[in-house]
Amino acid sequence: MRQFSQNRQINPAFEEGSIDASVNQSRAYMEAYNKKNNINMVALTDSPSAPQSLRSNKHKTLDDVKDGMIVALSNDPVNAERGTRILEKLGWITIKPDVSTLSFSVNDISPNEYNLDIRETDAAQGLRLLDDVDFVVVNGNYVASAGQRIADGLVVENSPLEHRVIVTVMQKDLDAQWAKDLKEAFESKEYADYIRSQRIYDGFIEPDSWNKYPK
Repeated sequence: MRQFSQNRQINPAFEEGSIDASVNQSRAYMEAYNKKNNINMVALTDSPSAPQSLRSNKHKTLDDVKDGMIVALSNDPVNAERGTRILEKLGWITIKPDVSTLSFSVNDISPNEYNLDIRETDAAQGLRLLDDVDFVVVNGNYVASAGQRIADGLVVENSPLEHRVIVTVMQKDLDAQWAKDLKEAFESKEYADYIRSQRIYDGFIEPDSWNKYPK
């Protein structure tokens, strides 16, 4: 097993053949990356996924929102887009049509009901900004790692399938025995029971393959 300090280092490692599988990206990102770089990564199976949540220390209700308030988002394109989808669903902003998952930024956002000050920040800094800005969209993994409950957010993302984390392999390896074994492990009752037993994963979206295992 190898760990990378930044997610953007992982797919190039696939291309050079230094890793065989990853658990770091969504279908949407994988498909956009495949198209841009002319490679063929595929989804082997789904992984437990941490939804984003809209959080605030300054405001207890969404009704407090007004023009000029500061909202912080992750500065990486995939998570920035996910975060703005939460704001768009609330009617706070509008996302321009035909945006790219790989290049999304605040420039792809227009005001809707409110004229907000949308700022991008390093995803890992989101929780640390809660006393400085009005609202922050925080990735669920950082919420969990901080010992907080994802469900305590003002809004919790129902991550669409294309934004849930997948186990990724190259197309050529899909039928390899090690890939079949990896898929079986991620879909096993033993793994489901382990994840469910760990408080840090409370609030994660479970793979559909686990539906057959009673909680």
